[in-house]
Amino acid sequence: MEDEDYLNNLMTKATSRTLDDVANDVRKHLSGAVESIIKAGQALQEGRDMHPSDNTFHDWCIQEFPDLQPRLRLNIMQVNKRFGTQYIAGHTPITVLYELAAPSVPDELVADILSSNTPIKVKDVQEAKREYKQLLDDIQFDDIAERVKTNEITPMQAIEEKKARMPIVPDYKISDAMGAIRGMAWLYCKSYKGTKEEAASTLINGLIDGYEEDDISLSIARDSVKWFLELKSVLDMAEPELLEFLDDKPKLKLIK
Repeated sequence: MEDEDYLNNLMTKATSRTLDDVANDVRKHLSGAVESIIKAGQALQEGRDMHPSDNTFHDWCIQEFPDLQPRLRLNIMQVNKRFGTQYIAGHTPITVLYELAAPSVPDELVADILSSNTPIKVKDVQEAKREYKQLLDDIQFDDIAERVKTNEITPMQAIEEKKARMPIVPDYKISDAMGAIRGMAWLYCKSYKGTKEEAASTLINGLIDGYEEDDISLSIARDSVKWFLELKSVLDMAEPELLEFLDDKPKLKLIK
């Protein structure tokens, strides 16, 4: 069936509503408060249902609402799909709802955020989404995720537990990093008394220590190894130029 025939067939059945009615509803509610935006989303979904494909719906939207960007249109429709039949507290900004309405955001996180009486900003939602996804994807936090599933804690409480478990990493400062690298090199060359083979064994054991205890220890050990190898790749890259420096700048005798 051609698109035009499909549309005519739908229009014949929809005796009480036309596309013009739908378009007027969208325009009426686009600039309102949260409840109005949800109604605009309902009207947009109605318009989509009256078209045979996303492409024909898109063309209709461009014709009827040229200033409505496709991304914003999708956000509005997702807000309607997620919250259309749900009461939304008046203090929740529509931009926050746009962030929460994405299909990838779990229902339990949405409900937890909206149940809070504390005003929340878009950046707070973005951080919560990112932290909660990491919590669900990382095996070392399986025990925390399980407590969310059993309703022992809420998603936001789980996020706080996740943060508390993570080591505090200071801001990266080149001077501090170089000081640490020089210090490790100095200690190894001046103080270590074993062989290189023994040093290598000690290094390996230190990085993977405790990995057999449980899945969390294994995850930590794997991260430590990956971080060390990433640093080694930098050292390998720097080695030729450092060797060249030693050849060009032989050790000078210090004048006392």
